[in-house]
Parts: sequence; structure tokens; C-alpha cells
Amino acid sequence: MNAKKLGKNKLVIKTTSEKFWIGIIRLSDGEIIETHNYEDAQNSNFNTRVYFAEESDKLVKIGSATYFRVTDDNSGIEFDCGSIGDTAWTNLCDKIKFDY
Repeated sequence: MNAKKLGKNKLVIKTTSEKFWIGIIRLSDGEIIETHNYEDAQNSNFNTRVYFAEESDKLVKIGSATYFRVTDDNSGIEFDCGSIGDTAWTNLCDKIKFDY
């Protein structure tokens, strides 16, 4: 994946209007654990271990959570684990929107 081609801060948390580019979602329920903007990622050379909290990164490593980000063509969201369950997807969609 060429991270530098991805859309910048196209995702928005509905309740806070916070814009972000990448996040971690808990797979069991779709809870957003942590988010970061494109600039955070770019400043860390896109190394998630640098800008995500160690606790969040551990959840990804054990398979309880996954990274999600805007697709290369800005048409949707991609998950590092491939896909997520219906409950997690519904809950995530309730919490975020795209900023076009």
C-alpha cells in the first residue's frame, strides 16, 4: 500500500466533528479505540507503532482490533483484517461520516 496516495483526513467523528485519516476499531463491537490524522502518520513515516498508543497496538496484534483508513481512491474504508462483522460495521457507521 502506498500510504502517501491515500486521502487526507476524510473521516469525521460525528459527535465531535474531529477529522481523521486512520483509526483502530474493536472488532467485537465497532468501538473506535483511537484515531489519528494524516499529518500524525506522515510525521511518523507511517509507522503505526510510533503514533498509536502501545495499548491500542497490542489489541491489533492479538486480533481484538484492526486498523481502518480511507481507501486509495477515497471511495470507502479499508480494514487491515480484510473485513469486519455486521455489528461492528453498523456501530462504526453510526459514529463516523466522510468529509467530501
